[in-house]
Amino acid sequence: MSLRISEDPTQRGSRAAVGPGPERATFQAAAQRMVLVSSCWRHSVYSSDVYILNLSVIDSHSTPERTTAMRAYGAFIALFLFKMTQGPPPVSFWLLLVWLEGPHAMISVPERIVQHLDPKAYKELAPWYKFKHTDNFPTVAQASHPLRVSWIQHFESAPVIFAVGRSEQEHEYAPWTKKDWADAKSSFLLEWDDFDFGQTIRALGALPFLVSVYNRRIRHPDDLSPHLRFVTSDDNRDDARTTALFTKLGELRIKCYLRGCGHPAGAVPQLVTQAQFDDARGDPLLRSYRLLSGSSDNDMLPISPGWAIEFTFNHRRPRSNHEEKLQRSSIPTALDMHTCADQCGVDLNKGMEELLLGPAVSDPNVATPLDLWFHEQIGNRKYNRI
Repeated sequence: MSLRISEDPTQRGSRAAVGPGPERATFQAAAQRMVLVSSCWRHSVYSSDVYILNLSVIDSHSTPERTTAMRAYGAFIALFLFKMTQGPPPVSFWLLLVWLEGPHAMISVPERIVQHLDPKAYKELAPWYKFKHTDNFPTVAQASHPLRVSWIQHFESAPVIFAVGRSEQEHEYAPWTKKDWADAKSSFLLEWDDFDFGQTIRALGALPFLVSVYNRRIRHPDDLSPHLRFVTSDDNRDDARTTALFTKLGELRIKCYLRGCGHPAGAVPQLVTQAQFDDARGDPLLRSYRLLSGSSDNDMLPISPGWAIEFTFNHRRPRSNHEEKLQRSSIPTALDMHTCADQCGVDLNKGMEELLLGPAVSDPNVATPLDLWFHEQIGNRKYNRI
């Protein structure tokens, strides 16, 4: 498996993009490719960004080609963890925990941790927490049993690995003895020279380490707002004080937007179905997620301390007649999103100033023209070329 960031030959003057956003997007594209080319992986039913190994096609035997592929996948996941410093790798938390600590680690994780890391995943896993080695798997006649429903939903196959009269060890270890998983694990636990990747994580504590990596979801709008920076560009016209005033006004208006719930009234669906759009109308975190994703190509909070999303406000000196016309235009300039550095440029032309000076309301759930414009901009951001 190879990863590369290349130029788009159809765009004159395009340059390869680097930085956390493009790098993460490249890893995500590689993970999606991994799923497309191999039947061994599939999307998790509770998160479209998480991939899990498909039990229905994994057995105790393997082909040389699949052995090579599984080893490549293990190395890819290790590279993701080693390289990226924000958000989780695109695989199940449980898979990494078992690779690092062994199958016994799964039953030692408190339910409250799973519930905290991903409440939706916890809901899916709840029937399995109650399933002990002395229990018989629900029969066909018990089709509505939560455990049988969960199996069919996740694995789309008949339950074949839970034999009657199995020991506790057989009950807990059954999935992890498959050769495919062992091949992937061997490459995940990278070693070179005197560096042991697995041992380095174990020294930190595998569970605390993985919790810190996976526990990066936004839980409140205030998780994002303190990390926003609003600065005035040095490349301004002579009226620097006016630019500073618009910078402060932009800060107030954007933070007010983030306090609102769901899509602003009057917004239209973009890149989602009408049903998905309607479901998110009352989501108090949707706007924060939208801004974080638009500015960083990541919907998880960064791990690095001191991280920030920076808005730079510009009153640029026009260098041509075209730029002068743009500054006088009543159409606001587009936000210039740079996911390579978590930055956003705001060019203050006439239209942009009018938006910032437009009506403001004390109720964050009442949409203003600025709210609608900003909501659309961060949903259709200007990507770095990858």
